[in-house]
Amino acid sequence: MLINQANIDNLTHLWKKYGTRTLKLKTTQNERQSSLLHINNHWPYRCWFDKFNPLQDTLALESLPPSTIYPVWPHFSVKQKTKKTLAEQHEIEIELGNNNWRCILEQTAMFLPLIESSAADLTDKPSVLTNFSVKKLTTVTELALWLNIASKAFGYAIEQLVFEKLMAEQDSQILLAYDNNVPVATALLFKTDNIIGVHQVAVHPNMQGKGYARMLMKALINKSYEWQGSHIVLQASAAGKPLYDSLGFKNQFLIKSYQK
Repeated sequence: MLINQANIDNLTHLWKKYGTRTLKLKTTQNERQSSLLHINNHWPYRCWFDKFNPLQDTLALESLPPSTIYPVWPHFSVKQKTKKTLAEQHEIEIELGNNNWRCILEQTAMFLPLIESSAADLTDKPSVLTNFSVKKLTTVTELALWLNIASKAFGYAIEQLVFEKLMAEQDSQILLAYDNNVPVATALLFKTDNIIGVHQVAVHPNMQGKGYARMLMKALINKSYEWQGSHIVLQASAAGKPLYDSLGFKNQFLIKSYQK
């Protein structure tokens, strides 16, 4: 298994669950090959190619709405050398910059192997937050609480309909963390094969700095093990990365997201 590609696959499969439309594009004028451009018409406004995009494909982005966000990551292949892969990613970034796209978000892809001993270690450590619990959403009322916390923490509105559909999916768990029955944090687990992606980890702005993020991540690691996952993958912001480092997550590669 290529864990680097598994991280990207988990992320893009989740974006497809959010709802996409697909455009079929010719890669060059002289080739019959074509690539598919997937687009979220609503939040999270991402677009991506189904395979590594040549520089010509950046022209296809020009007609997209200004809200569109285009993430750039390395192309992973068994035959592809790492240095060449990173050089190609850099080429794309330069081309985007030359066409007035700017980087609005930089994340580090990370992963954690799930083994019984590590999950047990997290469970055995007593928590200072004795009334802390993490529950899977089952009602629209709970989802409204979840959306309120996530939207305030991330600073943008998240569409309810997107997550109403996910609540019924067997490959996703939308989770709300409570302390003394007060909702304080959010998360989403999304499973592709035996890979479990951690997404939408957020703590209410009024509750930050109290250890909730660490307790939530420990709970997510244990839930992922119970869900029979082999690895956890995520995309860490600069603010969240120190926490993931301390929990044993390993660095993979950078994802840079561009907007016109």
